[in-house]
Amino acid sequence: QADALAGQGVKVAALRCDVSREADCKAMVDTALAQFGHLDMAVNNAGIAHGFIPFDQLTEEVLDQQVSVNVKGVMYGMKHQIAAMKENGGSIVNVSSMAGLGGAPKIGAYSAAKHAVIGLTRALALETAETGVTVNAVCPGFADTDLVRESVAKIREKTGREEADIIADMVRDNPQKRLIDPDEVADAVAWLAGDAARS
Repeated sequence: QADALAGQGVKVAALRCDVSREADCKAMVDTALAQFGHLDMAVNNAGIAHGFIPFDQLTEEVLDQQVSVNVKGVMYGMKHQIAAMKENGGSIVNVSSMAGLGGAPKIGAYSAAKHAVIGLTRALALETAETGVTVNAVCPGFADTDLVRESVAKIREKTGREEADIIADMVRDNPQKRLIDPDEVADAVAWLAGDAARS
């Protein structure tokens, strides 16, 4: 994707980052500062899901992965993003989930992690309110992403159910009964990162 953007005349810096490691998150921000001189916006979007797991089958490994990627990744990202933005201001958008606002059966660890993202977002939005840094979250439902497709594949492997039936169950609570297009989420993120959402 970085090559495709560069081919369109966009200046791009790409690096591998394990968001569960603070040093990697700091390196990501340091690279952006070195390449571009400042950091205006950041989107903490890395996430992990494990498909549907009944609570009595939830393992310590799954819970640890959820916390490491979905919670620590946002914490470490924001820690270094805010430090880079404090002088000139900026916008941070965290990607949570509808599961972080409510919950759903068989995604207890994911729901808990995404609730934590919302809590972190609210806390840091207040902590940075007078610094010129805004912190917001978007909470999409199931979107047509690799993460959702991987979850569907895992469910299909475990249950033998058809993909269309699994997706229909996922989007049952979406009034439009469809997977969200990732561009719809991107548009919301772009608005929150812009001047129109500075307050």
